[in-house]
Amino acid sequence: MKVIYLIILSLFICSCNSQENFYEIDKSIENDLKVNKEADEMSKFGTGNLSYFIFSNSKMEKMTDENEQSDFDFKKMIDTTNTLLRNVCHCQLKNDTIKISGGIFYGGGIGYQMKMTKNEFNGQIVLASDSKTYKKTKDGEFIKELYLASEHQDIRFYEKPEFKIDSILKGKIILTSENYYTKSSDGLEKDQTIMKILFECKLSEYGGF
Repeated sequence: MKVIYLIILSLFICSCNSQENFYEIDKSIENDLKVNKEADEMSKFGTGNLSYFIFSNSKMEKMTDENEQSDFDFKKMIDTTNTLLRNVCHCQLKNDTIKISGGIFYGGGIGYQMKMTKNEFNGQIVLASDSKTYKKTKDGEFIKELYLASEHQDIRFYEKPEFKIDSILKGKIILTSENYYTKSSDGLEKDQTIMKILFECKLSEYGGF
């Protein structure tokens, strides 16, 4: 009986530790932010919360065979890319939840939104078009805006996030979206998006999300 109790206790401890460690501490984030700020002419004017991102659409049906996986590592390519696009991000706190969102939209565009508690993280990639271009499933209807769950998430912070107003968050997140479909000259194309997001922002209070 004592042995069974010890096994259950150890499993519970492992479960708690895995929840607490859904992100990594990565001190290189500060230098990555510095490099992007130096290349960003607007950052010197004190524009506040900043996010930089890069993304790639894999065009999976063109680059892979249905029965054979491609050797090309999109995640590695994205993670080692240093030239990122600038946008303003929003970092907000409500109770025990942080929401980070940003993107570039003008008619169409791409962005992200992420929610985080002390124990878990959920990220989404947002695609938008001025025409009905995207499908969530092959048999679904074409729509203008697509909210894609992240199939894989690589989450890193410069230091442990503090869940309090006015605390500064510095992080790097790589999201790999679920598969989706887009219109193409051939009719329909299976696709997937990978996004690398580098951000620094101050937590503000948000009334509801």
